[in-house]
Amino acid sequence: AIVKIDIEGFEPHAFQHAEKLFDTIDIPVVLMEWGKISDQKNNDQMINQMLDFLYSKKLIPYRFDKILDRNDWVNWPFDILW
Repeated sequence: AIVKIDIEGFEPHAFQHAEKLFDTIDIPVVLMEWGKISDQKNNDQMINQMLDFLYSKKLIPYRFDKILDRNDWVNWPFDILW
């Protein structure tokens, strides 16, 4: 399965409850709009929990063919692939 996430900045909330989905279905690719997330600097704990979850599922953030720096998520582009 390929997942397209577009819930206007609430992605960190959705991924708090995504363990069963990712454990049940092989999801090799997630397309995510990151634009609303990068504005949530005050929500960095929940965003880092989401990043931990996605990395634990062996998903790596990309912009086209470039791996994005996890520590610079505030500056990631609007659309990313995991």
